[in-house]
Amino acid sequence: MNVMNVINTIASCASAAAMIATAWIARVQLSKINKTINDSGLMSNFEIEFELNKRKEKLSGLRAEIEKYMSDHAENIKSEEVKNAVEIMNDHYNELLENYLNMFDRLCYYILNDRLDDEDFRTEYRERLNDEIKTYKEYFNPGTRFRNMLKLNDEWQSK
Repeated sequence: MNVMNVINTIASCASAAAMIATAWIARVQLSKINKTINDSGLMSNFEIEFELNKRKEKLSGLRAEIEKYMSDHAENIKSEEVKNAVEIMNDHYNELLENYLNMFDRLCYYILNDRLDDEDFRTEYRERLNDEIKTYKEYFNPGTRFRNMLKLNDEWQSK
């Protein structure tokens, strides 16, 4: 072997080693990016769940306030002042309920359109979704705005 062949062989080996190192670094980086994406998706799931639960908690809290107010003012329940106060609280309750149902419907939309994993949410929300539709059935008439909730509920109940 002459000197040029040795140099070419060494250069080829060095080049191959550099390519292997580059491929390994790229794989490690892609693995980290993939983990970051998965973690980000998990955080999105937690944020959605947190927001949904927060809205449900506000709804329950206001319902308890209305019941307490009515109990505290039971002797004057027919007075205009009490009726007006209860009506205002009920209006606020209905607004919170619509916000909650909108959030739940948005969650259902994301699941139906494969933007969130069906399996991640079905176990936890299958019964809750069905219960909410039964509890607030007046909001789920044929012309409902919450069609995604109905559609996902039908899918989940048939599985």
